[in-house]
Amino acid sequence: MLIGLAYAMEGEIDSLIRACGAKPLEPAAGVQIYQIEPGILAYAGGVGKVNAAMSAQCFIDHCHPDWIINVGVAGSFLDLPIGTVVAAESFVQHDVDTSPMGDPVGFVSTVNQIQFKTSNFDKIQNILRNLNIPFITGTVATGDVFMTPGTRANWVETTFQPTLCEMEGGAIAQVCLRNKVNFTALKAVSDRLTSEKNEEEFFNFASAMEALNQVALAAAEALLDKKEDSSPQTMTIKSFQVDHTTLLPGLYLSRRDGDVSTYDLRFKRPNTGNLLTNSELHSVEHLLATILRNGPKSDGIVYFGPMGCQTGFYLLTNSRLLTDADVVQLVKDACRQALDYDGPMPGNSVRECGNCANLSLFDAKNAILSYFSVISAWSENRLEY
Repeated sequence: MLIGLAYAMEGEIDSLIRACGAKPLEPAAGVQIYQIEPGILAYAGGVGKVNAAMSAQCFIDHCHPDWIINVGVAGSFLDLPIGTVVAAESFVQHDVDTSPMGDPVGFVSTVNQIQFKTSNFDKIQNILRNLNIPFITGTVATGDVFMTPGTRANWVETTFQPTLCEMEGGAIAQVCLRNKVNFTALKAVSDRLTSEKNEEEFFNFASAMEALNQVALAAAEALLDKKEDSSPQTMTIKSFQVDHTTLLPGLYLSRRDGDVSTYDLRFKRPNTGNLLTNSELHSVEHLLATILRNGPKSDGIVYFGPMGCQTGFYLLTNSRLLTDADVVQLVKDACRQALDYDGPMPGNSVRECGNCANLSLFDAKNAILSYFSVISAWSENRLEY
């Protein structure tokens, strides 16, 4: 697992860098990334939603994290002590308003939601409790407004009932949602919108961040601890988490592991009895693997092989070389080439294959034709299970 700690300002991350002797890595689009310890990276992406979204996407594209934890200070709508740790349960974006179009205030189009819930919230709370860290929970309102007491703050509080307000977390939550990356946020209260000394309080944020960084690092280390999942009886592998009762034939992104992306070429609907025959499974493997390995994108191919359940195949690619859109087009092109192929069956000899008598070009093309009819109009927007 790889975890990224996402900050807005260098001043928020400084104490963590000093404490861990963090090493700077290669920047991604101007975003400096630090190696905090094995499995944990950190970066400061800049203030505001655009900076937060841009840096989060750059970090995801460059480092392929499994989890991003947004760490930073925030203003409180409640009269909480400075430095109070808040585990965010959800985010809203208070500066998004398309209500003249009939949408509710805060409605974010494309993802079509107002509330962005954080990932595995019960697990995060249990981690903080096990670490004996006092914390509260609540909703965080994000917007490109440096919030101070007044009319705007009152409106945000009345409209969304948040605990905190800040300028980045909601944007990072949206980016993580669209990239299917787990997202958590840990915040420290830097100032109170209920206080007459609000402006004076904010500039004490460095001390709040030093304590919060210790909490964030401990939480990240706890997420990396796999002892609780080490026994075969409790470990659930990724493919088992897909609901096979609703899964239809198609092309899907199964998972990402570092630079390797695994795609599910699902030829048959599971558990219907309509399976690929052993000859179809074996023959499609030989034909498509040969085409993929000899095509113009061969450098990006890691592996192609059958599923034991006889419903499809897995294609593993190097995500640094091939995008999701590349893979969709690559699979379509490979199917077309296979259907046009009229030569000898690849690998059809006792020297090349352990069961060459089981190979059939007719069976391969028959299975591929059925699959291609399903994915001929497929796009990268349909890769989600």
